[in-house]
Amino acid sequence: MRMFSLTSLCSAVFSTLMITGFASHGQGTLANGTVSGTQEGPNLWMYTITLTDAGTNDLSSLWYAWTPDVGSHFYLPDTSASNITGQDGWTGTAINNSIQFSGGTALTTGQSVMLFYEADFSPATLADTANSGLSVAYDGPIEGGPSTGDFTIEAVPEPASLALFGLAIAGLTTSGRLKK
Repeated sequence: MRMFSLTSLCSAVFSTLMITGFASHGQGTLANGTVSGTQEGPNLWMYTITLTDAGTNDLSSLWYAWTPDVGSHFYLPDTSASNITGQDGWTGTAINNSIQFSGGTALTTGQSVMLFYEADFSPATLADTANSGLSVAYDGPIEGGPSTGDFTIEAVPEPASLALFGLAIAGLTTSGRLKK
C-alpha cells in the first residue's frame, strides 16, 4: 500500500509539472516561447528558443533574458553566450547577461522562429537562475517599437530527464506490484 501511495504521488507531481508547463506557456501575452538545451561537449550546450507571435502586431525583435521592469534587468546565468543565430535572417548579440535577436523576417500572428545560442551553463543552471526566461519582444527595432511587455520564455525539460522520470515511476510501480 505504501508503494502505491508513492507511485501515485510521483504520477501526480509529474502530471502537475507537465500541466503547469503547458498552461503557463505565454499566459496573456502577445508573444510566447520555449527554450531547450542539448549538451554538445563537456561544458557546452546549444540552446534553441522557439518564439511565437501570439498577438496582432508583427514581431521583429526579441530581447531575451532582459526586461526593464524587474531587478537587475539581465538574467542569463553568465555572459558566455556565443554562436548566436536564428532562422529566416534573424541574428543576435550578447548584451551583458542577455541576448538581443533581430534583423530577420518579421513574425505575423501565429508564426514562429527558432533562435539559437551556445553557452557554458547547463539547462539546470538556466532553470535555477531567477527570471532567466523573462523577455520582451518588439514590433520594430529593440526599444524602438511597440512591445509585448514582459513575458516568460518557458524552459522545456530535457527529453532525457523526462525519460528518467518515467523509468523511475515504472520502477516504483513494478516494485509495488512485486511486494504485493
